[in-house]
This record gives sequence, structure tokens and C-alpha cells, in this order.
Amino acid sequence: MQHYVLTLVFDPRTFHLVTLIKKKGPAFIIGKLTAPGDKRDLASTGLETPQQAASREIAEETSLHVPESDWSVLTTKQGDWGSLVVLAAPHEGVLHARTMEVEEVSV
Repeated sequence: MQHYVLTLVFDPRTFHLVTLIKKKGPAFIIGKLTAPGDKRDLASTGLETPQQAASREIAEETSLHVPESDWSVLTTKQGDWGSLVVLAAPHEGVLHARTMEVEEVSV
């Protein structure tokens, strides 16, 4: 069973949103926009919280640092496959997001 987070980081003044341009995966998603996110990690204390995972993922994928306390849960979905938590956070530095991994940052 897998547990995932999907992050939406936006500038509250301009409503710019941090997205990624898919560079790998099935052909039908290459070149498409997606939101940063991935699996929640297991730590020595157990599964990381959605907020911990969101802060870690946004930093790994865009270099933005969003405190765990800034995240709001928008929705959750659970099934036999695991769970997905969608979180949003305001950040006035979204225009400073930069590509850190394979997927290219787009704002």
C-alpha cells in the first residue's frame, strides 16, 4: 500500500502556481503539467505526516521551503491501493522556484 501527497503552492498576491513539466513516464503525460508530489516516506517514528512529506517534496523538486504549518489539506482519497492527500500553501517566492530534478519547474 502506498501513501502519496500532491502539493499546490501559490503566490497569494498574484495566484501564480508552481507546476512541473513531465519529462518521464508514460508517453501520454510527457510534456504535460503536473503538481509536485510523491510517496510519503517512512521515518524511524513511522510514516511521515502529509505536511512533512509536502514540505520535503516541494523543497526537493523546486528548492522552495514551505513550513509544515503553512500547509492546508484540500482533500484526501483512500482506497485499497493506499491514500492521496492534496495540500495547498501560500508562498510569496514561487517565482524563485527552480528545477531540482528531472521535471522542469513552470510557474
